[in-house]
Amino acid sequence: MPSVPKAEEMIRSEGYSLIGSFRLPDTGWWNHYYTPLTGRLGMLKEKYSNNQDARCIIQGLEMEMDIHRKYANEYGYTYFIMKKRSSGYF
Repeated sequence: MPSVPKAEEMIRSEGYSLIGSFRLPDTGWWNHYYTPLTGRLGMLKEKYSNNQDARCIIQGLEMEMDIHRKYANEYGYTYFIMKKRSSGYF
């Protein structure tokens, strides 16, 4: 996963003009994904207690939340708004 400056460099090297960018705020992750998911994990653990694959998925989700809790400042999702530069053909 490249850094934002590296991604911007890649965008420009591929013939795009960078119009702008924004990073999804951490509150979006917690308010709309992790908090509702946390509320369901207990039920899912009970429902799938005899399903090894489901338990592994649940454990992975718990690890993901823990990593995000500890390192949210180290990574995230950034959206880039770009425009293809004119090729001279149109």
